[in-house]
Amino acid sequence: MTIKTKLLAASLAALLTTPALAEDVTIKFSAFVSERNPIFACSMMPLVEELEANEGTKVKVERYFGGSGFGSADAQYDMASRGITDISFGMLTYNEGVHPLSEIIAIPFMMNNHEKATQVLNDVVLPEFLQDELGDVKVINLWLTSPYQFHMRSEVPDLTNLDGLRVRTAGEVQLAALSALGAQVASFPAPQTYENLQKGVIDGTLATWTTATAFKVGEVAKVHYEVNFGGAVGFTVMNRDTYDGLPDDVKAIIDRHSGTPASMKVAGCFTATDKKAKAKWTDAGNKAITVDAETRAAMAEKVKPVIDTYLQRLADDGLPAFKVRDRIVEELGKVGG
Repeated sequence: MTIKTKLLAASLAALLTTPALAEDVTIKFSAFVSERNPIFACSMMPLVEELEANEGTKVKVERYFGGSGFGSADAQYDMASRGITDISFGMLTYNEGVHPLSEIIAIPFMMNNHEKATQVLNDVVLPEFLQDELGDVKVINLWLTSPYQFHMRSEVPDLTNLDGLRVRTAGEVQLAALSALGAQVASFPAPQTYENLQKGVIDGTLATWTTATAFKVGEVAKVHYEVNFGGAVGFTVMNRDTYDGLPDDVKAIIDRHSGTPASMKVAGCFTATDKKAKAKWTDAGNKAITVDAETRAAMAEKVKPVIDTYLQRLADDGLPAFKVRDRIVEELGKVGG
């Protein structure tokens, strides 16, 4: 064998034994909020940054936010499920009737502590009841917003009687509950709340304290009633085929940001931003009123029939709505949620 032949053989052997370089990966990540939204920045940017800093497979994250072609509030889950985007951050509440069992934990007067409720949602409700509703995607996180409060343009004489007041919310049960209290209800995505409050189209909104800052609601709604009137379920989900096709090192990053701890982190972001938001607006002169237990009980009594009707309709459709409700009540009782 000539020297030239030996060198060629050695080169071929080295080529065959050297691991192939990992191919680059592009992940499309969409959200219905802006990149500066405090919850997204707190909970999801660490995932984005870790993906892009990966030392193995090079990852490029294409980001699409509210106002972009992939930023529609009511399309996030569907886009990830169908593979239009790879990861989506959104709210189940904006997909009316698509995930009914998932949303039972968020109905008015079900939970008081959204962090404890998020734990129950992930550890109990998701594995026991939600595989049909959410099984077509990889759930990265599933979480409860902090409880909804009433953010009003002016003081309300009686929260058990909202006759003549126009209040924004989202979700079938929230709409029915507000109607049971006498309100004229309006439903549209949270980013549109400021403009409608400013123009007087609505008198108030049901939303978290965080929303009061994220969408500048506190500039036009000056009176805040702390009622804990339910909340909403949010998610970050990934297209199942995209996830299955990822290199192992990229999957590992996704997995580190998935599950109950990741979901609790999002809930914790609401806790932190709620505290800052309340301080910001009360320091600015807004009025925060903690609703007493007697008033809350009277409100709960008024909305109970519409909640029972909703659960019965789900049961009539063959869904274990009352079983889910009872399990949630049982588990929240154990953890103080």
